[in-house]
Amino acid sequence: MNNKGLIMARRMRFSSKIMLTLFPLLLIPCLLGAAIWLKWKTDEVYTRFDNEAAAALSELRSQTAGNAELVSNSALIALNRRDFLEFCTGDMDADGLALVKFAQNELQDMRYIFQSNPLISEASFYFENDGVYEIWPLIYDAGRLEGTAFEGLDLRGQSGAYVTDAEAGEISCCYAVYLDVTRIGMLVLRINIEPFLSGLYQTMPETGYDVALLPADGDGCFASDHEALPGTEDILLAISESPSGVLDFEYGGSAYYGAAAYLPLLDSWAVVLTGQETLMSGPRAAMLSSLCVFALAAILLWLLVQYVCRRLFRRLSVLEENMLLVQGGELSVRVPERESGGDELDTLAHTFNRMLDRTQELMDENVERSLAVTRAELNALQSQINSHFLYNALESIRMMAEIRGEGEIADTIVSLGSLLRYHMTWKDSTVTLREELDCIHRYVHFCGVTGEAQLQFEDCVPGDCLGCEIPKLSIQPLVENAINHGLPSGQGRLRIRISGTREGGWLRVCVENDGCGIPAERLAEIHRALDGGSVEPLRKERNGIGIVNVHQRLVMSYGESAGLRLENVETGGVRACVILPCDGPELGGW
Repeated sequence: MNNKGLIMARRMRFSSKIMLTLFPLLLIPCLLGAAIWLKWKTDEVYTRFDNEAAAALSELRSQTAGNAELVSNSALIALNRRDFLEFCTGDMDADGLALVKFAQNELQDMRYIFQSNPLISEASFYFENDGVYEIWPLIYDAGRLEGTAFEGLDLRGQSGAYVTDAEAGEISCCYAVYLDVTRIGMLVLRINIEPFLSGLYQTMPETGYDVALLPADGDGCFASDHEALPGTEDILLAISESPSGVLDFEYGGSAYYGAAAYLPLLDSWAVVLTGQETLMSGPRAAMLSSLCVFALAAILLWLLVQYVCRRLFRRLSVLEENMLLVQGGELSVRVPERESGGDELDTLAHTFNRMLDRTQELMDENVERSLAVTRAELNALQSQINSHFLYNALESIRMMAEIRGEGEIADTIVSLGSLLRYHMTWKDSTVTLREELDCIHRYVHFCGVTGEAQLQFEDCVPGDCLGCEIPKLSIQPLVENAINHGLPSGQGRLRIRISGTREGGWLRVCVENDGCGIPAERLAEIHRALDGGSVEPLRKERNGIGIVNVHQRLVMSYGESAGLRLENVETGGVRACVILPCDGPELGGW
């Protein structure tokens, strides 16, 4: 070897030197082993996969039919509860005592019917009855179905229709609800996909296999591992091109193999899929067994590696020893570094030391975070209240008032309880305008009974606005401000009027009072805060912060076009208007 070649060899990386040494000795045995094992093992792997996939899909069909029958039995039992259905078709809120008895008897029985079926995660009745009293989470008004996948379903007799939401991991089974021969609503049973399709997992022994449920319309995909699957459209395209149900296609530079079966009940395809790379991992592992023939060569190679490592990796042994100490929990060790730097091992030593330093810093930060989380959890536990005890106590007081003939007190307690429940329940971030107005009615009633002011409340919101979704507690604070600031003394007569309009996809709800107006200076400060200025002047006097908070929440949820507008009325009083979208994809809460 000439001098130029020797210099190039010295500059090569250690990995390249080792490969050049071992390559001639490894290549020939590997090629021989691949030629012997590849064909036989490949055929064996494909045959085993086909048999296991066919058994899984067959079991899935059987269990899906059985599970569907179990769900149908629970639904038919529920649909034949005449007392429950008759009560839900009347004015449920008309008689409080009857509603309590209904909740304790028929409602509890109905819940037990569905809770006894482990496949059903949630059941909801939607009644076409304006007087329905929504009891979470079982009884709802049929208007909630508008704009959902359940609207317009062709339900006939007592047959159920399945709606699959693969992205959410949920199946919904819908039934028409009849009282005698009159249809009065719809029953929606929500079923978790995984237990419903349990047969697809129980018969698949290989962990490298991926199973999925794809609706035939291509809307979403339920899978054990979404990231391991190719695109839904590509899988459906492969299914359409393979009448036999055997899938063999490429996606994203990777080859996939699998089997598919159509489930008419769910209008979906059940798919068992694996990557060709994963499928062939077994044959590749089997090929290594051929290396046993070359045991003597392996011993020689091992001796050669030992010699090379001792010659080339003396410093690597030091690094290994320190890594073992770190593995044992000793983080104070450091690998010696040469000041002038050098090859890859010097870079590795430097990186290892910096990694230990950073690890120590992260551990210290993690301890601080853990302490902060613990303190926050303790503070949260100290601030909790038992809301159920409070509701039960108010109900007991209301019943005592009813027994003693104090109807006005009982109505006041009902209003207070409804207000507390509305304010303290935040399962949903948005409510309908009708629900918010119902809370406002009870709030005004409560203020009129407990205060000295004479309140006159006018609800002028048209019916086409009542079903619009709005953020919870976005209107009630404006009514509260109108009462508190419209009559600062708390005495006298005050008229409050709520109106609403819809125009161009936007909802405008205005709260107007005929009380005291806002001083010009104070109104200017509020307008500056609404435009993004400082709220410090408002915070000092505790006047206007609630309005600014409502405005900021609306802007954060719907954009700059939404928000709150505040102005004095020429005839006296104040008008506050909330503007937000009433339809479209931008709807949402905070």
